[in-house]
Amino acid sequence: MLASVVYTMVAITLCTISSFHNEKNQLGEFISKTRLEQLSTTDFLTNTANRFRLEEEADRWMNFCRRQKLPLCLVFVDVDNLKQINDTYGHVAGDSVLVMLSTLMQKQLRNSDTISRWGGDEFVLLLPNVSLKNAISLLERLKASVLKTDFGVGVKVTCSYGVVEMGEESTFQSLLREADELMYSGKREGKNRISYIERGEPQE
Repeated sequence: MLASVVYTMVAITLCTISSFHNEKNQLGEFISKTRLEQLSTTDFLTNTANRFRLEEEADRWMNFCRRQKLPLCLVFVDVDNLKQINDTYGHVAGDSVLVMLSTLMQKQLRNSDTISRWGGDEFVLLLPNVSLKNAISLLERLKASVLKTDFGVGVKVTCSYGVVEMGEESTFQSLLREADELMYSGKREGKNRISYIERGEPQE
């Protein structure tokens, strides 16, 4: 009788231990999968969205804003003098500027907005339910914040911004192209500018 009781207790203990290890393994697999998914959609330097995630977010938010008849803006941001910083102070300094800039942008934006490092010294901001007027106001605040920030390099850091609002026929690619062209137009005209379009002539 005693042997039977002991056997039963040992069996229960072993089952409990086995269940605990299974749950632990499942949790570990879930964490690993979540981490892998995060790494596959995140820029490793700035911890912002990469191109793949930006495209997913743009598709989701453009469809939502169209259904709800809400505005949406897309912004191209380019660091004006990053090449000079890299050449003079090294790429570690340039990378530090990009990290600090992404942090400044995150502080200005909402949780529903998307910041994506598009490549090199370029970022794209996706702003759902934000009108062109409000996007320009946001960029004015960001521009001022960048100007007064000490980035730890020997030159002032500035950015050029191109912003467009979604139109009836807009696609993600067309918004990118328009915002990119506006941003480069601002760079040609002196840098540190916010260039925008109201489905008419470019303005500043």
